[in-house]
Amino acid sequence: MEIYLFGVLVVMLVFTGATGGLGLLIYMGVPKRRPTDASHLNLAPPVNTQATIDRLVALGFQRLGETYTRMPLAMSPGPTWIYIDTSMTMQAEIVEITHGIFFTTVFADGSVVETGFPQGENISTLNFISQTVTTSVDDAYRLHTQSVVDFQIAHGTPKSIKGMEDYLYWDGVYRERHAQRKMRRVFFIDLAQVLALFYGIVVSIVVWLLWQRHTPFPQWMTDWDRGLFILLAPAFFISVVSWLFGVMSSRRNRKKARTG
Repeated sequence: MEIYLFGVLVVMLVFTGATGGLGLLIYMGVPKRRPTDASHLNLAPPVNTQATIDRLVALGFQRLGETYTRMPLAMSPGPTWIYIDTSMTMQAEIVEITHGIFFTTVFADGSVVETGFPQGENISTLNFISQTVTTSVDDAYRLHTQSVVDFQIAHGTPKSIKGMEDYLYWDGVYRERHAQRKMRRVFFIDLAQVLALFYGIVVSIVVWLLWQRHTPFPQWMTDWDRGLFILLAPAFFISVVSWLFGVMSSRRNRKKARTG
């Protein structure tokens, strides 16, 4: 039974460490990563986003275009469909993997207000607001509109997005100034998981070298595999705790979200 538990813990350590490493690559590349205009492909939005798109059209939005974003290790989140309101100052972004949406408004000084439905972050700084609504697209739209009105007091009139060229420029500004701040919570979780895996690898190599050289083990080790299990315990602990922290912080973040 112990060997099976040990195997499960090792698999989890490797999986969370590798996932965390990918997360760090994504995080580090965010400021320089740029989407490419894919509007010429005229891609049809997936079926699971149709209800969201219908609500956007009812609110006066029209399709601006779509983009692709190249990610590390050739992975891709798929296309993003961009919609714009009648004033051309509020963007609505829809991605392929979820029925959710992000409303975004940018200002000339690089400040940004964004509102996600049904998921996102809850951040409030002098030049960046990221908020979440869990009830409906309409509620998210109303909250975003009010937040933009409040933000104009300090930041002036929102910038117009008249085409994909404007959208790509201001998306770059957002990535350079705010994207990593939005990802900071996940970054620390990923970092902890990578450090746990690195520690586990180093310990495993050291124990293996000692075993190969027939070096006498300390008295507290009955044998090399029991000693390895004990030495890897901190890595297992960090890996499990960071994973649980990620789950709990996501739930806590949803509780902070507006409900309409």
